[in-house]
Amino acid sequence: MADIVEDFFPSRFIRAADLKGKEIDVTIDRVEAEDLENDGKKVTKPIVHFKNAGIKPLVCNKTNGLTIAAALGEVDYKKWAGRQIRLYADLVSFKGKVTEAVRVKRIPPPLKEDLNDEVPI
Repeated sequence: MADIVEDFFPSRFIRAADLKGKEIDVTIDRVEAEDLENDGKKVTKPIVHFKNAGIKPLVCNKTNGLTIAAALGEVDYKKWAGRQIRLYADLVSFKGKVTEAVRVKRIPPPLKEDLNDEVPI
C-alpha cells in the first residue's frame, strides 16, 4: 500500500521523497546527457548515475551541477566517476511555489584521529 501520493507515480529518477528525510552518501558511476521534456520543450540534461544499489539517477539542474563541480573541485563532469557526494532534500522555490527538491553537497572530511581530549595541567 502506498504511504504517500507520490508512491502511485513512480519515477525513474530520484526525488526528494525517495530520500525519506535522510542524507545519503553516494558514489558517482557516470554522467550521461539525455533529452527530456520540460514545459513542452525538449532539453538536454546531465543525468548523474550512481554505483549505489537502489539509488535512482539524478536529473542534474544547474544548481546541483555547479554544486557538484565545486564540491569535487572538478568542472569536467567526465571526471566525476568514482567520486562521492551527499544527497539530501531541501525546500526550494520553483515556479512560484515552495517544494522539496534533491540537493547535493560535499561529504565532509573525516575527523582526524589524532585529536586529544586531554587537558594540559
